[in-house]
Amino acid sequence: MRNSNHFGITMYSTRQAAQGCAAALTTNISPAMAPWGGRQMLIGTNPWSIAAPYGDGAVDLDIANPAVARGRIYLAKQRGEDIPNSWALTADGARTTDTAAAVEGVILPMARHEGYAISFMMDVLSGALTGSKSGKEIDRSYEANTPVGAAAPGSPVGRSPRHPRLRATWVVGSPPSIAGGCHGSQSR
Repeated sequence: MRNSNHFGITMYSTRQAAQGCAAALTTNISPAMAPWGGRQMLIGTNPWSIAAPYGDGAVDLDIANPAVARGRIYLAKQRGEDIPNSWALTADGARTTDTAAAVEGVILPMARHEGYAISFMMDVLSGALTGSKSGKEIDRSYEANTPVGAAAPGSPVGRSPRHPRLRATWVVGSPPSIAGGCHGSQSR
């Protein structure tokens, strides 16, 4: 989906397409997570949805790739509550339970490195391969009248000047976290 900005639940769009068909929808959004083992926001939570017909209805999956929605961190901050240390890193790359430090830092991906890899591939599919922006090129979300991942007007879809192999430039460019190893150990 191009020029989508923040489009809420992906399942709605996919479910409409699932009337007798299987469908998949991906998008990329502004960075909120670091590459696995890093501490700099370079990749979005990049939601996606898959749906298929089932009986008289559809089976669908609507998911993003962070350990938690940033809104839950803001809610905990408003309530004066700590958060689990598996949700975010500080700006210096340390695990944190402090909401103020989490807001200034990065959200961790769901499923550790697997969540990061899924988010990376959603960025490739939605940004690099469509000619839209990707990774840290994407502007912050929630700015009215600003398409977040929009390609330049007239940019041909599918012939992106941002070839996926160029992704390594920003993926390996994140300073390492200090959480130990790749974000330290965490229970599954």
